[in-house]
Amino acid sequence: GSGSAIALQQRLGSLANELAAAVQTARQQADQVSDAKERRNAQRKADGLESDAATIQAAVEKQLGQFFKAQRQQEDRERLFGKGGDSAARKRGPDDAAQSLAREHDGLTKARDELNKVLEQGNSILGNILDQNKTLKNVKKRVLDAVNSLGISKSLVGVIDRRSKEDKWLVYGGMTLTLLILVSLWWLKRG
Repeated sequence: GSGSAIALQQRLGSLANELAAAVQTARQQADQVSDAKERRNAQRKADGLESDAATIQAAVEKQLGQFFKAQRQQEDRERLFGKGGDSAARKRGPDDAAQSLAREHDGLTKARDELNKVLEQGNSILGNILDQNKTLKNVKKRVLDAVNSLGISKSLVGVIDRRSKEDKWLVYGGMTLTLLILVSLWWLKRG
């Protein structure tokens, strides 16, 4: 079961720590060798041991990380679906099934409320964009009036106007892309 797996993982972590301590002791002993030639040999061997221990430690940490990730995912599934799923709810009786349905209803209500908040925020953003559009149109009109009064050529005004139209299509494209992403996320979440 998961208890024996946890015990094995703990034992693996403990052994890795013991290995690191033994390598550290070997390093200290290699540094204390009195003969210079033997000390270099001992230090070289200690370097090899440290390298091997680092590799083993990395592998242990990777294994433990995968184990704990799988364990966390299992706990998330159990928390999301309830321990044992629907068959367990049927075994416990009608009260537990009713409580499960009530929890499901609460979850759906919370999801609906969150979606309503998102829609309200979207409407607010749309209103702000429309207000900014009106402001930008007024600014454009004033700038064009100022440009015409200064005598700047019509070709420059045409370039500015064309750029404005390109920006408008860019904004519409961005809004459409955002809408498609939101609809596809909603569809994936629903399915």
